[in-house]
Amino acid sequence: MLIGFGIKKETADMVWHYTESRCKAMEWELKPHPPTLRSTTRFNIERLNILGQKNADGRVMTGEEYFDKLWGRDVPAWCLHRLVKMLPCVIDAHPTLHLTLMPDAVFYTTENNDEDYERPFSIHGNIYDNIIDCVEWLIQQGHFNEDYLV
Repeated sequence: MLIGFGIKKETADMVWHYTESRCKAMEWELKPHPPTLRSTTRFNIERLNILGQKNADGRVMTGEEYFDKLWGRDVPAWCLHRLVKMLPCVIDAHPTLHLTLMPDAVFYTTENNDEDYERPFSIHGNIYDNIIDCVEWLIQQGHFNEDYLV
């Protein structure tokens, strides 16, 4: 979902990685490293492109593409801490908005808590869903850090 909003996969701090398993529930495992920092070194992955494998369009595969072909593509994942760190604490608008995090809500409000300017997000009872709603709104409003976007 976050990638669909235009967030770079490199901002993820974990990946879901497909593994061969007889047990359906164990086919995917969470790996605590970003999608671009696989367990093999970057150097070894890039060396894979010397094999001359080609894509469907006839272009020579990069080491990363060949790695994905052999072992499957990692799916980026973000822990709660990483998502919170990506949110701006303050939005310089008129009036200035400050981030407020609660277990069941995420919102931006003014210093004087003026309800006319408060921006709550849907309260799902799940902080991940609330933060994702917040990220979507920040991107739509142009308040999300552009370094995190494609």
